[in-house]
Amino acid sequence: MGVFSRQFTKKEKILIVVLIIIILAFVYYLAVDQPVREGMTAAQSSETELDSELMIVNSQVEALEKKQSELDKATSGDDVTYVASYNNEQAELNFLNTVLSNAKSYNITVGEVTRDGDAVRRPISINYKTSTYKQAMTLLDNIKNCDLRCLITDINVTGNNTSIKKSDETSVVLSITFYETMVDGVADAGLPEEETEEVTTEDETSYY
Repeated sequence: MGVFSRQFTKKEKILIVVLIIIILAFVYYLAVDQPVREGMTAAQSSETELDSELMIVNSQVEALEKKQSELDKATSGDDVTYVASYNNEQAELNFLNTVLSNAKSYNITVGEVTRDGDAVRRPISINYKTSTYKQAMTLLDNIKNCDLRCLITDINVTGNNTSIKKSDETSVVLSITFYETMVDGVADAGLPEEETEEVTTEDETSYY
């Protein structure tokens, strides 16, 4: 029996080599290139997530450090404020009137007192005008430096110039809450009653 054999032509040899190269390239793409690219993409995604988490952590740390700094400042030296006994409204108004007497005009509106146990809060709304932005900030700093325990919120500063610092008239609106205590305080008609929780009991019936 004869064995069939023949020599590949030059063109066929070239085609076989090209086919082998294509197969090897495809295997390399599936086994090496694609996994490497996917790994790099995953690594970049993880790095982005870590960067985002790090930014959040840094932001939280900065916020905590700021709060700690404010607390240290509030409890050290001359910056310590005190909580006056109720009713300290007149002293609070005297302080505000003294500070704001240097303004061009001002208005003070006292809100309703609220009470929670021995803690009393007196909200006051203030608006004032000054001739310059610097004067407005000076008065605001003077209010902030009050020895009485208070909290300033909702500050809004406006001027009659596109550059507020160059305004020849500056308006400031703010809210301030003074804190008082019923310790050594004397209740009066302006003090709301302390809220008490009503306790209800159900009738117990025994069945035999």
